[in-house]
Amino acid sequence: MATRSWATEAKGLLSLLNSVFLVVLAIFTGCASMQDTPQQEYVWAMGRICDAKSNTWYMDKVEPDGSYTIRGATNSVPGPNLPYFDCMKEQFRVQPYSEWAKTQKK
Repeated sequence: MATRSWATEAKGLLSLLNSVFLVVLAIFTGCASMQDTPQQEYVWAMGRICDAKSNTWYMDKVEPDGSYTIRGATNSVPGPNLPYFDCMKEQFRVQPYSEWAKTQKK
């Protein structure tokens, strides 16, 4: 029958807690350092304009490359020719990315 001293058990528990702490710290640090790309910020800015003009559709998600997903209310009718997409095309035309980027203070 093997026995372990309380000091050995405490040392093992302390080592485990340190490991868990480091993993949690790494996760929080990684999440905190995640920021939108400039393309995402641009699409979000254009999307906010179209969100204000639409009562059934809104910008849901923007990928790092600038591609986006919209979401509709339960009474929204999906289709390829949504006014929201027309609004986004218009915003991209009125304020191209290059002009928008010049106005941003980074």
